[in-house]
Amino acid sequence: MRQVFEEIEPYICGYDVGAFFAIEERCPDFDEARRRGRALWDDALSSIEIEGTSDDQRKIFYTAMYHAMIDPRIIADIEGKYTGADGEIYTADGYTPRTIFSGWDVFR
Repeated sequence: MRQVFEEIEPYICGYDVGAFFAIEERCPDFDEARRRGRALWDDALSSIEIEGTSDDQRKIFYTAMYHAMIDPRIIADIEGKYTGADGEIYTADGYTPRTIFSGWDVFR
């Protein structure tokens, strides 16, 4: 994939393609990225242990905890660039742009 990008314009939609390769270099293997992501979520969700509940109640609790942790989301790319509400591309400097909380039940 890297070769394909190097043969076309160095910028796509105003973004520096080289910045995206930096992500690939940190974790070039999809399975490894998946493993790391799962480990991060396991650590976060295991920070609270509940007892004396049914399996269904635990599933409900940890699902709610997960949903509470995924919003607001970071909307900037690795360079800090993001698209504003006006459709313009901005670069975050000294802050992390995030989404607003979305409506409930959008993940079904």
